[in-house]
Amino acid sequence: MAEGLQETSNEGDKGRPDEGCSARPLPLPPYSVFRPAQKRWIIFIAAWAGWFSTASSFIYFPAIPFMAHDMGVSIQKINLTVTSYMIASGVFPAITGNAADRYGRRITLLASLAVYTIANIGIAVQRSFTALFMLRMLQSAAISGMIMLTSACDNQ
Repeated sequence: MAEGLQETSNEGDKGRPDEGCSARPLPLPPYSVFRPAQKRWIIFIAAWAGWFSTASSFIYFPAIPFMAHDMGVSIQKINLTVTSYMIASGVFPAITGNAADRYGRRITLLASLAVYTIANIGIAVQRSFTALFMLRMLQSAAISGMIMLTSACDNQ
């Protein structure tokens, strides 16, 4: 009886209909409207935008004493702009993420880069501490969600 069960299971293995046939269709390659060169540019721009998030906070530190001297304020006041930058960079990624979910990552990324560029130009030409303080917060608000946005774009 045990031999009968053994034979039945062997017979079942020999006669499987899917064994050796290639009836399954091959998977299609991922569809994209972008050519390979365009995809490389998109990845480059996303990586570049993600880099600005880090660069904006650290490139500022060596200029603090010079900015304080040029504006006639104390270094402690200029340090407040660093604090405001950090506070904004803690709050605004959540807002940027919600905007990306609602309006799409591409438009959010482009709008963030546009606001970031405008804030940087404003920081370069301003001469008052109040303007520096506000533009520094705007700069952080615009760029703080960039790591999240570029990572999301890269994973698609």
